[in-house]
Amino acid sequence: MRTDPPISGGSTPATADTPTDSVVDSAAAVYQRIHDSAEFQGVRRHYRNFAFPAVVGVLVWYMLYVVLSVTAPGFMGVRLFGEINVGFVFTVLQVLTTIVVSHQYSRHAAAKRDSAALRLRWKAQEELR
Repeated sequence: MRTDPPISGGSTPATADTPTDSVVDSAAAVYQRIHDSAEFQGVRRHYRNFAFPAVVGVLVWYMLYVVLSVTAPGFMGVRLFGEINVGFVFTVLQVLTTIVVSHQYSRHAAAKRDSAALRLRWKAQEELR
């Protein structure tokens, strides 16, 4: 419990008996119940099952691009046709990878998580009323 002196208004510090603290405690209990629910854990599992492999894959792909750019400039400078070289193709593929992963993430969220997360949100709002 805080024992700080009142701030230039003469009011006393909040105690555990004030209505605000009981509202905070009940909200914390609601959120803890939702966090412990199987439905919430399912939402988290679906997120992790997509996000972790996607992040690892994208980072490995990006690091390959960076390492090749630094250690093999001759390879990255090989012209494929006209002014287009391997480095340019890798750069375009990096952008395309970002677009594809973003699109897949959006589809995965809509299919696996959004409806369950929305139900959990409604449940929390109903319990907090």
